[in-house]
Amino acid sequence: MWQSDSGILAEVTSLISDAVLGTNNARQQEIASRISQLSQNPEFSCYLLLILTTDSINLTVRLASGHTLKSILEKKPDIPIGIIQYLQNKILHALADPQISSAICSIASTLYIILEGWPELFSFVAANINLVNSLNVLCVVFEDISTYSALAYLLSRPEYSEVLKTIIIKLLELAQSQNLLAFKAMNQLLKIMPTPLMPLVSKYMDVLISVPVNDYIAEGIFALSCARKDVVKRNFKECAEIMMRYMASEKGAIGCNFWMEFIREKDLLQPYLEQLLFTVLGNLKLTDEDIMQMMPENEDFRFDKEEGEKNWSKRRESAILMDNLGQRFGGICFLILQNAIQNLLLAQDWVSIESGLLGLGALAPGSGDTLLPSLPIFLPFLLQQTQHPEKLVVAMALWTTSRFTDYIISTTAFQTYLDAIMKAMSLRESIVQQAACTSFCILISRGPEDLQPYLDSILQIFSQYLGLYHGKALINLLDAISSVSDVMSEAIQDQKYISLLFEPVIELWNRTSNGERLMWTLCETLSSIILSLGSLVESYFQNLLGRCCQLVEIGLSEAEKQFAIKALELAGVIIENSSQLDLSQLLPLIPPCLDQSDVSLRQYASATIGDIVSKSSPNFENYMENIIPKLYPCLCVLEGPEDISSLFSLACNNAACALGEIAVQYPKVIENKVQIIADKIIECVCKIAAPLAYNAQGNNQDFSKGTHLPQVRANLLCAVGKLGMANSSALGQRITSVLYIWCEAMEFTVDPRDKYWSLKGLLRALACNLGALDNTFQYFAKALVDYKDMPDDLRGETCALLAQVKGFAGEGWEKYVGLLPFRQELQAKFQV
Repeated sequence: MWQSDSGILAEVTSLISDAVLGTNNARQQEIASRISQLSQNPEFSCYLLLILTTDSINLTVRLASGHTLKSILEKKPDIPIGIIQYLQNKILHALADPQISSAICSIASTLYIILEGWPELFSFVAANINLVNSLNVLCVVFEDISTYSALAYLLSRPEYSEVLKTIIIKLLELAQSQNLLAFKAMNQLLKIMPTPLMPLVSKYMDVLISVPVNDYIAEGIFALSCARKDVVKRNFKECAEIMMRYMASEKGAIGCNFWMEFIREKDLLQPYLEQLLFTVLGNLKLTDEDIMQMMPENEDFRFDKEEGEKNWSKRRESAILMDNLGQRFGGICFLILQNAIQNLLLAQDWVSIESGLLGLGALAPGSGDTLLPSLPIFLPFLLQQTQHPEKLVVAMALWTTSRFTDYIISTTAFQTYLDAIMKAMSLRESIVQQAACTSFCILISRGPEDLQPYLDSILQIFSQYLGLYHGKALINLLDAISSVSDVMSEAIQDQKYISLLFEPVIELWNRTSNGERLMWTLCETLSSIILSLGSLVESYFQNLLGRCCQLVEIGLSEAEKQFAIKALELAGVIIENSSQLDLSQLLPLIPPCLDQSDVSLRQYASATIGDIVSKSSPNFENYMENIIPKLYPCLCVLEGPEDISSLFSLACNNAACALGEIAVQYPKVIENKVQIIADKIIECVCKIAAPLAYNAQGNNQDFSKGTHLPQVRANLLCAVGKLGMANSSALGQRITSVLYIWCEAMEFTVDPRDKYWSLKGLLRALACNLGALDNTFQYFAKALVDYKDMPDDLRGETCALLAQVKGFAGEGWEKYVGLLPFRQELQAKFQV
């Protein structure tokens, strides 16, 4: 166990004390330099923790020491096991100190994250649940896991099973005595990994509806509505009354989200419809907090996940709920609110007008024929509001008008609307610029043919604004440019669009430093443009790839992984569209990306490998022995909340596709690894394809019908087939369990090349194990018959296998095949 040196301890204490209690600038620089030197030594973390936990030291100095320790740990240094043990033991003892509650809980959670698990911390909490810091640290860990959602799977490990059961039982007891932190911890666990709570959710519901309403009660009911709708439905009247009252409170966003969870349950919502509509309409009025969020100093808000809870506001979620109620219940919603909305639109104060515009726009998609007769009256009014002196009314008028785009492009109002958008883009206010760019995105997606005559002049204007816009407005302008590339890809495949479309974005790319988050959107925009222009801009590819590598390095060295993710996405597009590239700078970065705990980063790294392999890069062979085993951890799917399970499924999809492509391009390299790879992919396939699998939400839903979709399953099975190209014997021994699913999934394999290699590998595997067809031949034969435009060489191999099966079946062949409804097609196509 680590032991301190009194001299070093005194020096570190003095440095931290001088840093926080005030000295001159020269001394501050000296301190920063010395702390930077000391932080290179892993033992420095121990000294910082020792200072934090020493009562005799000034509390401000202690807390500053804790902050420094957390910052160092977040950089994920390589910490020796002895020092880790010291930190863990010291943290557990320090959880009893109320003076450093926030700091020690935050450090404990950070250590849990960087170690990717710390079962002893949960055991400590279970044994000392009545300590205030036990509940605090539990809440901080759960909150951090929700931020790094890819780590939620840690809680499903066997070593957490029993201790979580103990903690949950104790949390339920504390909740019954109205302990707010117990509610908070239970709610967080419901969001990130609800499975351990399933046996006790009914008891938790009883507690929630029996105690006085507060924020945690409402959050608990909402969390249960996501995890176990059946439990909420059994108590829906009580829950609805609580959430209806809560919707009018300051944190009414949670109430709106509760109703959204049941938006498909028309019969449940019908009795509350009118009350709901008037409540959400009242919630649409701007508050001071809403206006502050729109100010320029909050520009970074655009980069946050829009679905994240921290971005929820009562107004935003109310508008979403109104939109969905309108689409679910139709024109009756507009009829209920028509007079109220009209009164708002005709009011004297701009706040009422703006909320009326938002209400009208929210109801527009679902109101259909009910609103249509009024549009000739409403539309001129809306276009008039784009000239309003208040910028927020102008922005909302643009958004509301955009909701009627389908109607506008079929009328003479199109030109007037386009002029209004372009004029709004020229205004100085960022909020108006944002709304105008968003309106343009919708317009070009609905009416690209109508915009084509204006395209060149619009792009010239866009290129000017790229040098004038800032913050969210610049992001939205880049989104508009991406929309042009995506929607009009054929129309812009011309040399002139290099200067009109591509080069202005490249100029912005060159002006933007690597550490700016704007690079994320620039990567997305360049990906869209390159996909459209392709080889026309190939001369730029090598330099772009070099910059992508710099961004990947930033993402690997910092907590913000989006730099690496977006750069890998762009790198993949560049590789896909290039004829020749030097990948020597990129290839060494792929293995460390696969080592990251961030599943999204592993997902994009796996996709990039697939792009590289498909181009048969000569240098790639030097990295394969290192890369292939690092793809194995990606070959898993996780049953849990949809956002988490989707992450794992997509990473699994990309890793399997990459391994399948390696089997085709480099069969000798992967030959002796086919057995373990096939087993892992087949396990994932069976889990995704399993009907009525019990999922973490406790609803006994079909796991295969989530966001994983049949396409992911088809891609995994396609990869399985490709493995037969590397080792047909090893695959033949394992194919029986998924052959039926493979046959079913063939229709979802869209890429002709993927379908070709998957069947080719499978044919070779089946030739080694004809017995795999004993119970599945009819499905296999149907998949063969349905394979349109089968290449001649593949048809030859198929004929050979079917002839082999016919010989194996002997006299029973004709009798068995004659029962197939597609017998004649089989015979005509494969001569059997």
